Amino acid sequence: MHVYVNGTICPAHEASVSVLDHGFLYGIGLFETMRVYDRKLFLWDDHFARLSSGLLALQIQPYGQKRSWRTRSCKRSTPMGCGMRMCASASPPGRKE
Repeated sequence: MHVYVNGTICPAHEASVSVLDHGFLYGIGLFETMRVYDRKLFLWDDHFARLSSGLLALQIQPYGQKRSWRTRSCKRSTPMGCGMRMCASASPPGRKE
């Protein structure tokens, strides 16, 4: 399994989250679960609208842009499809990640 962390796709066992991350310390975060079929996110615009709304409500700065999220995520999927979960958490104040 691979994960996308702060702009980089890496094996899950190499990924890390700071113990000072506000998602870890205070539970400030959100997630969106979606399906990928034939390397295309199903109902991506709806998922992205929900994610954007949640990020705005929690005052979390998004990393990257709509197109780069979709493109990078789908390159790793299989042609038969897969499930994908996007998670976002708040970094400590002053940290730009």
